[in-house]
Amino acid sequence: MRPRNDIFIQWMYEIDTDNEIFHVNGHPLFNLQDLPLDDMFQRCIGYDSYGHRAHIETTPVRYRYTSRKISYPPVSEELIQVYQSKHASGDIVTSLHQFDEIVENPAQCEMVRLHFYQALVGSILKLEDARSIVRNFELDADPEPLREMQKLTMYLVQVAVEKRMTGFEVGARYLSPWLSESVPIKDSSWRWLREDLCVLWARHLDDEANMQAAVADLFTRVTQAPPKAKNIVYGIVISLFHVVIVRVD
Repeated sequence: MRPRNDIFIQWMYEIDTDNEIFHVNGHPLFNLQDLPLDDMFQRCIGYDSYGHRAHIETTPVRYRYTSRKISYPPVSEELIQVYQSKHASGDIVTSLHQFDEIVENPAQCEMVRLHFYQALVGSILKLEDARSIVRNFELDADPEPLREMQKLTMYLVQVAVEKRMTGFEVGARYLSPWLSESVPIKDSSWRWLREDLCVLWARHLDDEANMQAAVADLFTRVTQAPPKAKNIVYGIVISLFHVVIVRVD
């Protein structure tokens, strides 16, 4: 994990020469090749909507840190063939509105539920540990930071699919750090949430080949699992910023 300040250290600056990034209080803010100077430097430092350090909205684009286009890892050709064969036969559906029970214009009660989940996720992301992982996930390739990314993502999914939520539970459990002992996750990258719902954590879902491989991986895991009570199984393939919903008949 990246270094961070505490109550005795108000400001912390980090110069990342490998990625050419200037960090402020543990968050990537500026392009090291073109830093704002003098008073402009101070004026450009503010907060984001979650209360964490970030550049202000009026910061010129030239000064901002922007994630670079990374080289995507190669994927198994066998998984690509599985995806293409199942997608062509209709066994895997990746368009959300093709599901029988999903409509493009949700009812009012559904919108309230969606906004409630958004509020829960937003409250979790206000935690310093969570926001640090989100802001730096592209820069971390070590096993430990990747494991924390998996745990955070799986915890957010767990929050979304829980059926019972009282006011006490929301305050005491859901807004508490996900790293606590009260959130057991045996396998951070794969788990069954219900008998007809499973989730797989994957990276690089913005790349078509990696997305197809992840969906095929989920399909293979589902078909190799013991038979479930229901014929239809829904799968969630998710990273920090992308999600694919899969239905396996």
